[in-house]
Amino acid sequence: MPKFRTLLVLAVLALVSTGLAVWSWQATHARLQAEGVGEPLLPGLAEKGRNAARIDIVMDDGKDRITLVRKGGEWFAGDAEYPADVGKIRQFLVSLVALRKVEP
Repeated sequence: MPKFRTLLVLAVLALVSTGLAVWSWQATHARLQAEGVGEPLLPGLAEKGRNAARIDIVMDDGKDRITLVRKGGEWFAGDAEYPADVGKIRQFLVSLVALRKVEP
């Protein structure tokens, strides 16, 4: 009989801990959804990105930067207007559209 009682106590504890884990996960999941986690980091970029005419990339210190400018169907980098790879810029824009919020 003591083994059955021990097994019963362990089963109840397992059910309670599982229930608490599920409740905790649901509460966290609901909070993260309410705070926008999983939503696009740059909303509207998917629609506007096709018409992008300029991309400024600035380092965190603000000193180093590069500007990409579209003229016609071509992209150019910097003030000297070096030709830029259109495919890579398109891939960069697609990557930006795919960014999602991971923290509130």
